[in-house]
Amino acid sequence: MRSKLRLSRIASFTLALIATAAAHAQNVNSNQDMRGSSVAGSIGDRDNSRVQGTVFDSSGSPMSDVQIWAMNHNSPADRIRARTRKTGTYLLRNFERIYTRDDVYGVTMRVQFEKAGYQTVEVVADVEKNGLTRVFPVLYADGEQVGMTGVCAMLTGRITNAKGKGVKGSTVKVSGDGFSAEVAAAKNGEYELLLWNAPAQVTLEIESAQGTASQPLELTAAPRADVFLTQVVDVTL
Repeated sequence: MRSKLRLSRIASFTLALIATAAAHAQNVNSNQDMRGSSVAGSIGDRDNSRVQGTVFDSSGSPMSDVQIWAMNHNSPADRIRARTRKTGTYLLRNFERIYTRDDVYGVTMRVQFEKAGYQTVEVVADVEKNGLTRVFPVLYADGEQVGMTGVCAMLTGRITNAKGKGVKGSTVKVSGDGFSAEVAAAKNGEYELLLWNAPAQVTLEIESAQGTASQPLELTAAPRADVFLTQVVDVTL
């Protein structure tokens, strides 16, 4: 069974075109050398456009060895092949050979996630020139009903001080209606926190040596239960 979903920018609740790449983004497995010259009039040489994320099962556990096929949605003749790593993470890049002459400012990618015993998920996502689009699919077992009891989202952002510098040693906490999740931010203040089956209304709390912050936060569910969204929340202390 194949489910389809088209994802584009939706305010701050989006498969965000974030300009930073995670440190693990160097080791994806591909069966093509995608470093060839690009089509004249397309995005251009040394393109850094990427699709990145983690594949989960319906319990929220990362899935390894998921086969991924990526292609230009408007010209799907050539495909890129990859697999998720043991951590469930993946990275798709080096799109030069699948660009067309119309792909000047970006490309629309069609990405399929497949694993034996699970329902295939297909996503169509826009990737801006040199941008990062994040996709977090959820694979349900064959015959399993697709659906969540709460909201699933990847909360990302940066904790900064009044001068715009990242706050070291920050802790990000989200809680509400019996739900709780937390993560330590990186040294530059950036954080990423998976919210799995969370209530729609939660409280976001930031704790650090430079100060604390607390604010209510409304989570927006994705249009479909087999792909969830990134919600970007930056906080200044």
